[in-house]
Amino acid sequence: MRQLLFTLLLLFPAVCQAQDILIKRNGDELEVKVQEITLSEVKYKRFDNLEGPLISIAKQDVFMIKYENGTKDVFTNTAQPAAAQTRVPAMRNYEPEHLKLSGPRIGFTLLSQRYTNHIADEYDTDVNPFMTQFGWQFETKFLRSRMAYRGCLSLYPLLEV
Repeated sequence: MRQLLFTLLLLFPAVCQAQDILIKRNGDELEVKVQEITLSEVKYKRFDNLEGPLISIAKQDVFMIKYENGTKDVFTNTAQPAAAQTRVPAMRNYEPEHLKLSGPRIGFTLLSQRYTNHIADEYDTDVNPFMTQFGWQFETKFLRSRMAYRGCLSLYPLLEV
């Protein structure tokens, strides 16, 4: 009996395969075989399909990995790669007082045939329906406050050609 038990105990590890347990931050536990851990992701294969595809998960979504040998890796708030850390500041945090909108302006106006005929009849002159404008915008802010409401006065002196 002892020999049979001893033989079964020796054969049991050969029949069983150990797996790693990947625990996500949301509490899900996955039986996996971890293949690689990079700076930004964990690559693994599902334990029930070791011949299947290599699956990647963001490292920031992994809480802990329990390896087959009993060791554990706990992932705290890992630093993200520099590209992921680049953020565009939100517009609500941007102070509009520093925004300068004064400067040169170029534009054009296209008059309708009806309006050019009206000008020709009323003022006895021919008008080209296409006009260009060159000018400068002067801008002054007023009512500066921390509230969302602000005031702005703009002046556009134009030269029509």
